[in-house]
Amino acid sequence: MANETVTINTSNATGFVTVSPDPAAVLTNDGESAAPNLYLPTIYGGQTISIDIGFNIVYPIMPEGNVSAPATSVTALYDFAAQGINVTYLGGGVRLSGIFPSPFDSEYYQFVLDDNSLEFLPPDTTSDFKALVRYEMPNPVTENVQYAFSVTGPGETGNVTLQANIGQWIVWSYQTAVTNINTLRELGP
Repeated sequence: MANETVTINTSNATGFVTVSPDPAAVLTNDGESAAPNLYLPTIYGGQTISIDIGFNIVYPIMPEGNVSAPATSVTALYDFAAQGINVTYLGGGVRLSGIFPSPFDSEYYQFVLDDNSLEFLPPDTTSDFKALVRYEMPNPVTENVQYAFSVTGPGETGNVTLQANIGQWIVWSYQTAVTNINTLRELGP
């Protein structure tokens, strides 16, 4: 029976800021982090970042212990392009870059349009409007997003393909909401 697992390492991280409190830093009763090792750093929604993720396949060799070998190919199963995130394949890894969108469905901006109708639109709307009349902050203000990857590389009995699910906490940004509201107020009549 195969016992392969996937681990990741990250490098060349840019655009990350300290998130406080960081949901990934919460400790469990046994003193371990609540976030497993397949997690990217926590970010604020709407933040521009770039990070390289290297994938390794770990498998046992008896009696020596575990061997960690770099993946030979990786495919993103998560639709990053639909979220506006660029994926660059780096052999046994990927680079994710771009503006990571806000995942909060309960956050919204309500506008009065030129025909006096009310409409919920995104903060980067190109529609003409008379006024921003309501903003609703999300509840809850943290979201755990899971990114799936297909990872191929050497395993215990030859090449294997495994699915790796990498998590990331995204936190609502008060400052982004304030900036969006101020920008929309300036755009209105």
